[in-house]
Amino acid sequence: MTNREALETYAAAKNRGDTEGALAVCADDYRYESVGLGAPVVGKDAARDFYTALFRSLPDYHGDFDGFLYGEDAVVAWGRFGGTLAGDLFGIPVEAVRTLSVPVAFVCTFRDGLLETDTGYFDAATLAAQAGIPLGRLRPSPGDLFAARFGEFWSDPDPERIPELVAPDMVATFPTVGEPVLGADGYQAQIAAALAFAPDLRLAVVDHLAEGDDVVIDWRGTCTVGGEPVAFDGCDRFHIRDGLADRARVVYDTRPLVEAAERAAAAAA
Repeated sequence: MTNREALETYAAAKNRGDTEGALAVCADDYRYESVGLGAPVVGKDAARDFYTALFRSLPDYHGDFDGFLYGEDAVVAWGRFGGTLAGDLFGIPVEAVRTLSVPVAFVCTFRDGLLETDTGYFDAATLAAQAGIPLGRLRPSPGDLFAARFGEFWSDPDPERIPELVAPDMVATFPTVGEPVLGADGYQAQIAAALAFAPDLRLAVVDHLAEGDDVVIDWRGTCTVGGEPVAFDGCDRFHIRDGLADRARVVYDTRPLVEAAERAAAAAA
């Protein structure tokens, strides 16, 4: 199979949403990268997951090309890619029926008649605008990723999962503790104590701001104290290292909790 035939087979398979057909003309160490959108996809297994997600997001995915420039073992193709979103974009919720049509150039290389690399160059801001999402959702920072995991944790908190969030050398400050809390064990003990006080404690992320390795998370807390529903607002600031928080400053309005506990104590007296 010539490089031209391999590329035509690959493009046709993608246009009909055929993951296996596209991978059939790819080398085992095939590598795909969307420049500006994070880490490359390396290997057929990772590519299979990538294209499955792509065709789920864009069931009518299509690439329309205006031209090709062939070299000995490389091809440059340019045109547009797009389709109609089905309600998500690589797992990011979006408004269904939004249509994408994004200018793109692909640079492909070949080895022994198989596609070795495919690199897509396009404006990520255009893709985000057409999908109706902030650009940061397409290029999440460590802080963005941590905020999502923080929200997931607090939707059903379990102190045993704290090591999934914080580094062993965590240093944290809490408004109810005079000295800094040291280590993942100390942080875990604080969360366990909070849940022992209010087992139905939940924190819902209202907003977050990530900048580099730092993230500030605004949240709304709810729980029941002495049979009384309580809501209170708070804000955590984290520093992220290798995906885990190693510094935290926890700030929240303690008054609603204290007053509810006092009422519960008075009623029990």
